[in-house]
Amino acid sequence: MRVSLRTEPRAPLPPQVRALEPWRDGRQLAALIEATFSQEEIGFVGSRMIELLRNYGQYEPMAFGLGSSFVWIEGGRLIGNASIQRNPAHRGVWIIGNVATDPAYRRRGVAQAVVEACVRYAMAHGARFVALLVDQENTVAQSLYGKFGFEPLGVTTYYLRTSLHEQPPVSAPLALDLFVRSARWSDRRAIWNLARMNIPDELTYAEPFDAGLYKLGVWWSTRNFLMGEPEQWQVLQRASSDVVLGAVRSHISREGPHHHIELMLDDAVKNEFGEFLLDAALQRFAPLAAMPISAAQSWPHEAARAALMRAGFRPQRSLIHMRRHV
Repeated sequence: MRVSLRTEPRAPLPPQVRALEPWRDGRQLAALIEATFSQEEIGFVGSRMIELLRNYGQYEPMAFGLGSSFVWIEGGRLIGNASIQRNPAHRGVWIIGNVATDPAYRRRGVAQAVVEACVRYAMAHGARFVALLVDQENTVAQSLYGKFGFEPLGVTTYYLRTSLHEQPPVSAPLALDLFVRSARWSDRRAIWNLARMNIPDELTYAEPFDAGLYKLGVWWSTRNFLMGEPEQWQVLQRASSDVVLGAVRSHISREGPHHHIELMLDDAVKNEFGEFLLDAALQRFAPLAAMPISAAQSWPHEAARAALMRAGFRPQRSLIHMRRHV
């Protein structure tokens, strides 16, 4: 039986649930999140957030996307948490994250209570939708969110390539009348169209979509220049045509645990087209110190998946996007 988010009157929250007080709860919350997600890749931002919670005050964690959080306190111990923040790319959309429960207190309604607190907070601030991501393997959490009326929208799969030398380079595609080149401003419309094709709108509710990354204009160029030009776009096209068949974005990381590649292909392209683009992007990392390279695929594009796998990328986890209209 689904729970209506607009049902009135709403039952009061358990007395153990309250808003997070970072100065008071920071270290306990850092320990809980670190233990809960110890087997998952939380990335540089996640690691930085844990560090700030453990060592600093309330303003620094908020600046790193923690937003508002609700915790379950029992016997002076923080045993449950869920965070809620506004999606800056979608008006009226709020995102729930960092849902964690101490293993010794699971199946007691802790997660349900802190998630409910987040939903109420979002509703009080004018939310139209509440969204979240859940691991495809976590059927217990999926069942919990289903009770709140969350429905699946799609899946994003995350890949990792641990070495630049796992696969030999792809031969130059001269016989196919194809070539890879650096993107120009004149390619901005083609790259934007590829982005919307490969990252559909329904997969941007629980994971904010930075449109500026895919619009090669003054804003992107200026930001990239000020950051030391870590990003580069390359496109694939035929020598006999101006049509862009695919694009790849490579990002050199100077602080995080790995570099990043994003491959985007036209729905009609062949598998080997993606391999040519990936090879060109991987060559950019060759002179750098060895570091893993991550990639994400937000749409079930078989050609892109096959290209990533042939280039040595291996799936690490898949996250289901879920959304609830409030």
